[in-house]
This record gives sequence, C-alpha cells and structure tokens, in this order.
Amino acid sequence: MKNSKFWIWFIPLFLVVCIGLYNMVAIASKKKEVEVKDAEVIKELYSKQNDSLIKVELSDNNNYVLSDKEALEKLFNDNGILYLGDASSLSSRKNVVLLDEVVSSTSIDKIYFVNISNIDEQLTNYLKEKLEVDSLDAGNTYLIKQGIVINEITANDLNNDKELSDKEKETLQLEYQEKILDLIEKCDENC
Repeated sequence: MKNSKFWIWFIPLFLVVCIGLYNMVAIASKKKEVEVKDAEVIKELYSKQNDSLIKVELSDNNNYVLSDKEALEKLFNDNGILYLGDASSLSSRKNVVLLDEVVSSTSIDKIYFVNISNIDEQLTNYLKEKLEVDSLDAGNTYLIKQGIVINEITANDLNNDKELSDKEKETLQLEYQEKILDLIEKCDENC
C-alpha cells in the first residue's frame, strides 16, 4: 500500500521535472540560435562591401548581437558594451574586428550592435539622450555600467581609406583592452 502511494506522487513529480528541464534547454538553445543568427547577419553586412572598401573579416561566431530599443533598454539598466556600426563607414570597418577580438579574450559574451545607417528617428533620439551626445558616430564604442556610460572609445581619427598599420592595430587593441578590463573590474559578475 505504501509503495503504491510513492509511485502516485513520484511519477507526476518526475514528469513535471522532466518537462521543466526540457523547456529550459529549448529556451536556452533558441536564444543561442538567435545570437548566432545575429552574428551571421552582421558578418554579412560588413562582407558585402569588402570589394569596394577596406576588407573586414568577422568570424561566424563573433560577439555582436543586433539591438533594438528593447535590448538597449535592458543594456541601459545593466552593464555591457554598445557598438555603433555602419558597414559603409571606414572607421566602423576598422574597429568592428578589433573590438570583437578584444572582447573574445574576456568574460563579456556579447556586444550590443546598432546599425546606425538604418535606425529610425525615435531610436536615434533615445540613444543620443542615453549616451549624452549630439550625434551618433559610426565606429564609436560605449562601455556601460548600471546604465551609465563610464567610458567611450571614439573612432573619429580612423575615417580615412588607409588600412591600419600593425602599430595602429596594436595601439587600438591596447586601448580597448584597458577600457574593457576597467569595465569588468567595475562590474560584479553581471558584465
């Protein structure tokens, strides 16, 4: 008699646990699938113009995630990195790979990417207000802690048609590393 009561409670409980675990795995894999798709979209966006502009080669598993207003609202209530991209901008083309390479060597798992060549006025105004800037410049990177911009890496001096020299790449990578490590130090485990 006691044995049958055990099975009456155990089987439904076991089924509930199994269904819960299945749903958690399904949601996690769907989220990763979306991020992989974003990475591929951004790679393609930059690759399309490789014939006419400075060549950009992003990996299929780069750290960029396309960001809409909802994602940006989450970022501005949290910690992370925002990249203002534009595949036709020389400064953006020079920075996009360097930033991804530096972030890949840290604990940060994504870079919020906004394609500023294709955003509406409402999102433009939202970003200008949050970043406290007059204009959105392609290739600029913002490091955000608890919704506040704590550091900015500008790309203004890279808007020429020359490839970066090894020394320029190294200098930029060091600047990114220094500022990103500073962001990580200031964040808890939520970066």
